[in-house]
Amino acid sequence: MTNDRTPHWLVQLRFILLCSPVGIVLALILAPWAIFVLPAFFGTLFVFWQASRLFTNGFVKLFDPEGHEAIRRSGGDPFYDSIGVPLNNDSEQVRVTGRKPNTNCPGCHQPVLVKANKPFRCPQCDAHWHENNWWRWTGSKWIVLKMGR
Repeated sequence: MTNDRTPHWLVQLRFILLCSPVGIVLALILAPWAIFVLPAFFGTLFVFWQASRLFTNGFVKLFDPEGHEAIRRSGGDPFYDSIGVPLNNDSEQVRVTGRKPNTNCPGCHQPVLVKANKPFRCPQCDAHWHENNWWRWTGSKWIVLKMGR
């Protein structure tokens, strides 16, 4: 099973690339001390990134231990899953489940992630995926839904 989340190293690289023009301009302004300014600037960015990650993960673990464990079990990280665009372009579905939707629900046409031979209920329209078919309760019996209906 693959993980569709954006890799952590790529999020960190985007952060560094977005901040590097500031460091370069600062080094150009302080040209005689550029050899000291650039490492200090990027070192500060690294410390800020790690401190932010430690604070966010600690805060979530302290105030919502069950939620923190659920996020970790699904392969997520509270810090990386909370970062938005342009650093992390993952959809809400990918942030929560770690996977991209693989089909659309035939009842409401919302993108959902279903697995073969594993029951699933659409949170929007209450259609059920069971025994590799979509089902809906009419009030008196279960009917099989066809795709596109």
